[in-house]
Amino acid sequence: MTATGKRHGRVLTGVLALAAAAGMSVVATGTAQALPEQCPDKHFCVWEHTGYQGRFFSAPGSVGNIGAYMNDRTTSYWNRTDSWITLYNDSNYGGSCLVSVPPGGSSYNVSSSVNDRMTSFRTGKFC
Repeated sequence: MTATGKRHGRVLTGVLALAAAAGMSVVATGTAQALPEQCPDKHFCVWEHTGYQGRFFSAPGSVGNIGAYMNDRTTSYWNRTDSWITLYNDSNYGGSCLVSVPPGGSSYNVSSSVNDRMTSFRTGKFC
């Protein structure tokens, strides 16, 4: 094993030990990995990157402004609610209606007309 490999191994061991001491479970992977449990039941969830990766936001209903953390960053989504959810490019459901997502609907990689454009979403089919 190289010196770099040994350093990485010690760092990973240290991180895992700290996580175990804090009572957390850790999955060691080379890249961030989305898990189905990340999106709670009865929520509409959005991720920053393709494949449900990166920054994450969820809510059980309408959101008039998703906030600076996720504004214009949505590239994948999953609707775990029992209702249609409609995405808009401006605050308070203004601007263009980007897409209406059926209950259970998801997109691993949204179309270019939706990618990185969402600012608000609300319950109901409006597109």
